[in-house]
Amino acid sequence: MATRATTRFFWLALSLVAGAALAAEAEKPITTLPGEAGDLLRKWQVEGTACGNAGDHYDNRDRGHSMLNLTQFPQLIRAPYTDDQKKPAGANWDWALQEQLMPFVVFGNSSTASGWRVGGSNSRMCYDVPAGLALLYQHYIHNNVYFYPEFQDHDAWTDSELGLGLGDLFAVNTPYLITSQGQSGTDQPFMRCYPLTMAAFRPDVKKKLVESGLLMPTIQMILRICNNHLTNPDEYLTGKAHPSVFEGAWVNDAKMVRLAHEITADNVPPMVQMSVVEEDEPVCGREFFEANGNEKLCDTPCVIARIFRSKNYVRRMVVCATKSFDLNNRPLTYKWVVLRGDPAKIAIKPRNEAGSEVELLVQYPERRKVDADSNPLHYTQEGHPGWPLVSNRVDIGLFVNNGAYWSAPGFVTFYSLNTEARTYDDAHRILEIGYQMGVTRFNIANWTKLFAQLNAGTPASAVFKRYSSDGDADVLRLAAEQYAKSVQPPLERAEAELKAANAARKKLPPVDLKAAEQKVAAARSDFAKSPDASAKAARDAAEAEYFKTAEPYRSADAAISAAQGHVDSATQELSDFVNNWRPGLVKESLQVHIFRMLRRAARDPNFWPLNSATLEQAFQDAASARQKAVSAARTKLVRYGMIKDVPGNALEVTPIRAESVPAAERLTRYELALLERWQSEILLTLLLPGVASSNYDVNYVEPQLNESPAWRDVYKYSPKGESAGWTRYGGEKPQEFNPEGLLVLEKDNEGRCVRGRTVTYDYESAPKDVWPYWRATKTLPGNEIDTIDYASPDDWMGKVVNRESAASK
Repeated sequence: MATRATTRFFWLALSLVAGAALAAEAEKPITTLPGEAGDLLRKWQVEGTACGNAGDHYDNRDRGHSMLNLTQFPQLIRAPYTDDQKKPAGANWDWALQEQLMPFVVFGNSSTASGWRVGGSNSRMCYDVPAGLALLYQHYIHNNVYFYPEFQDHDAWTDSELGLGLGDLFAVNTPYLITSQGQSGTDQPFMRCYPLTMAAFRPDVKKKLVESGLLMPTIQMILRICNNHLTNPDEYLTGKAHPSVFEGAWVNDAKMVRLAHEITADNVPPMVQMSVVEEDEPVCGREFFEANGNEKLCDTPCVIARIFRSKNYVRRMVVCATKSFDLNNRPLTYKWVVLRGDPAKIAIKPRNEAGSEVELLVQYPERRKVDADSNPLHYTQEGHPGWPLVSNRVDIGLFVNNGAYWSAPGFVTFYSLNTEARTYDDAHRILEIGYQMGVTRFNIANWTKLFAQLNAGTPASAVFKRYSSDGDADVLRLAAEQYAKSVQPPLERAEAELKAANAARKKLPPVDLKAAEQKVAAARSDFAKSPDASAKAARDAAEAEYFKTAEPYRSADAAISAAQGHVDSATQELSDFVNNWRPGLVKESLQVHIFRMLRRAARDPNFWPLNSATLEQAFQDAASARQKAVSAARTKLVRYGMIKDVPGNALEVTPIRAESVPAAERLTRYELALLERWQSEILLTLLLPGVASSNYDVNYVEPQLNESPAWRDVYKYSPKGESAGWTRYGGEKPQEFNPEGLLVLEKDNEGRCVRGRTVTYDYESAPKDVWPYWRATKTLPGNEIDTIDYASPDDWMGKVVNRESAASK
């Protein structure tokens, strides 16, 4: 594969050749597009005040899948690729993400993406690694910009029953490219507005922007301030103008070209430049446990991005923007604003009068809904209006103003990991971090048996009656009647038909159809060579023999195909029934209604005590395999510190918060997830075997950002409120650590570590030729053992008085 240097040399040579044709290109019309933007450009071209697109390049990177109509932009030059460069086994230069830096003005697109679990959109592939973000900054200041659809990376999210999109999966926000909302073709509005805007600049302005590297920052400002969904210019300084992803319907071509044409050489917009002066730097093994990880995702002059790994509640950073500049040396003013996140949890403190340097104090950003007024991306579906976008990211924006225009935004972003569930107390001390946080999803395998279990005097119906809302009994009774009348009969008939068709096919005697086909092929070949009567008779006889032999098999296969079609149709009717049938229900389907009932039972900390007699009897009556499954789920609850390890099956829940309120009100978010995860296995195994099942899905975070360990840390504090370390659950036995991250070997009578061993963290080996992968985190014994002494009973920090080698321990 060619190196970057080789690639850049190729494009530079190409640009020099293309440069000879610029004069000829400039004589062509700027655009043939109808409408106000096109009319303005044609008028300005006649007047000589619009620079046009001579020298501008268009780079299509999806091989015409979503192609700009170049006949509407006669002056544009299409970036060409040789046949060798386009070979998938070779450089593949013309496909997907642009990983090269072009030495000329270029905009391009690629309506390509991978699934959300295997890399996602082209934008996310760049956003997840420091090298990708560094490349995008080079694009930004070297007159390169690309457009990519978000595909599945930025979709509205509801709850686990409905399971729509995963929310905003982008760990960072940047002005370096444009990500369009949706799939293939959603990049088209941006592919049109960019060449129109580039053509609208006055010739001297565009020359100045290109030479200074401010062309793309200026167009980013123009796009964002001219978007249709903004109601006034002041909204440019809000999150509404600076989402992670843009809707094509927001684009206002005419407004963009007017603003571009208005700019003069002496008032071009300024440029943001930022750097980190000071920041908290958490220690791996004490404040987080990401092997070989750190919090720094990006340090570029227009984007600073951090992954919130530290257990500490507040992240501190000092950012300096004094290197921001104006090409005409106009004085600058600075504006720092919260674009995304809870403003009450984000402090921006100026450190000088100009506000060019600020201290940022950001509290841990919980996953939250993006406010409708800052991001109008909401989805609706019958009965469920207004599902919002959710995000784990905080965006702080910097804008500089030169008296004429605001700059494009600079971003300082903080991203929390959706695989973690954290609990802090009122003093913002960490109480718990649960890793591999996720959701439990339910599945109904047999609706016939489910209705029989829930509408009869069965153990299941008796238990679930406790978790039914008012009117649930009538809803389920009506559903069972409707199901038995109109859904069940055709499904059972279709399944019986398919079973019979498959049985009939199996009864046919074995025959070598391939040999018969070969005989027909040979006879047809002989006839083609010598088309006489004898050859014709031989061909006809071979064909007749083949059709006679194959007919029973063709008929049997046709019967199977028809029966399968009937099963598919009946199955679709069942799906429509459970997903759409809703007499008596409000804003949810029958399936979601039942899932909620299952979830209420699985989340109840008193589930076993309230139903102990029924559950114990069900356990005794269960087959050995089901008893083992129940015992395994119970063991998991013990290992994660969720229930007391007492004899028998009793599930006595032990919340970490010890307030004098019922256990159900004290459970943390992670405790609820654990209880639901394994208690659902218990209740479904005992009460609805073969009828319903559950599975636990860990929340998605790209493995380049986080490979979450499989444990739960519960933190402890001294009587004076000082850190006393933590207990780690999830293994066969709990492990205790002191505040410095030493594995506790011995404790004193106060419970303080007096001997502790260092530990290190690493990943299991990565699977070969498999990506993406999430590797298990290993806790490895270190090489030293410390002996710690304490000055008094009130001293919980202590002092290391001896350090010995642990090599032989």
